[in-house]
Amino acid sequence: MRSKNRQKTDRNTQKKPMTDKHVAMPEPWPPYPASISGQHQT
Repeated sequence: MRSKNRQKTDRNTQKKPMTDKHVAMPEPWPPYPASISGQHQT
């Protein structure tokens, strides 16, 4: 029973970092394409 509860917390913790990564991904994404676009324009 305790093991099941621990897994549930692990899943919650894993889900939290996943969302953090998802939010961090879109942040660096815009600057990335912008940098490529700038290079293309130059």
